Amino acid sequence: MNKNSLWISRNIKKYVFVATLITIVIIASLQYTTSSLPPTNCTAIPGFSCSSLIILENGELSAILVQSTGHTIYDISAACIASSEFLQRNITPLAFAPISGNNSSIADDQIVYIKNLTCSNVNGNALGIEPEGLTLNVSIFLKYRENSTENTYRTVEIATAVTKVVK
Repeated sequence: MNKNSLWISRNIKKYVFVATLITIVIIASLQYTTSSLPPTNCTAIPGFSCSSLIILENGELSAILVQSTGHTIYDISAACIASSEFLQRNITPLAFAPISGNNSSIADDQIVYIKNLTCSNVNGNALGIEPEGLTLNVSIFLKYRENSTENTYRTVEIATAVTKVVK
């Protein structure tokens, strides 16, 4: 038996043990990170992006948006519609809630945190207590002014998502 074969036979158990330990750690970490929040596919229109969208059992939405329209927007309000059915557009009145105070603005490429925004169902009523794990189709709308001196508001469906209700 040559020196290399002897060295391998003496150390093989150590390498198998280390490889097994690394495999266990990787599998455990993947299981932990993938089960903490449901997968969400959030698609935004040009000029906006969305991430970290969740809907809680009480029907409230939280999300992170980035406004990148190329200019500042003013007096921003948001609304959300959620349904376990396919969403049809323009079928419900939107209940907008401010996400920036009076005379507030969101600069280009600024992050906007939406928290505790109550979503409506397709009939315009606030969502009730939704069962955990229910898959919902979600549309997020923004109402804002493009100029700080004008009174005309623009209402835009900026993002759609599919997500599951979490606790």
